[in-house]
Formats: sequence, C-alpha cells, structure tokens
Amino acid sequence: ADQVTLTTLPLPRGNVSGYRGVGIERGTDLLIQNFSVNTTLVDDLSIGLFSVACVFSNGSGDDLNMNHQDQNYGTLWTEINTGAGSRPWGSGGAGGPTRLHAGAR
Repeated sequence: ADQVTLTTLPLPRGNVSGYRGVGIERGTDLLIQNFSVNTTLVDDLSIGLFSVACVFSNGSGDDLNMNHQDQNYGTLWTEINTGAGSRPWGSGGAGGPTRLHAGAR
C-alpha cells in the first residue's frame, strides 16, 4: 500500500483506544513511511529492543507519540507531524539497568 492509516472505533478505554500502532523490535534497516495515526494510543509509533538503523518518515497523527526505548540505535524520525504535539516523547521508557534508553550517533 502507498498510504497506511490507523483508525479505531471508540471504545471505553479512557483517553486511549489501544496500546501500539506501529512497533519495531529487533528490526534492522527498516523504513516506515506514508502513515497516519488518526487515534490516540499508548505508543502510536514504537522503536525498541535491539533495533538498528530504522526510519520513520512522512507521517502524521492526531497527537502523535514516538516511543523510543530498550537499546535501539540509529533511529531517524523525519517529516513527522505530531498534530497537537502534547506528547511526542511521552513514552521514552523508565530507564534503569534493565530499561536502557535509546542510543544516538
């Protein structure tokens, strides 16, 4: 598909309609592009657990959250419209010895 849109029906879950929209774990050299998240999830986009050199590009969301945790390295977020912009990095991980944050070059 050239364009992917995530939407959900209203459910009785408080302020969120689900947990994860698009998630990468143990991925390498992946490109996620041309997406729209038209709902509020705990982690709209998520990168983690030994992922290396992954790109999220040309995407948008109502109030997009970009979760980055669990020892990933070299993630690129480009041309991302976070919508309302109230929580772009709201799920960055708890830190500590078992939950290491993302690495950067």
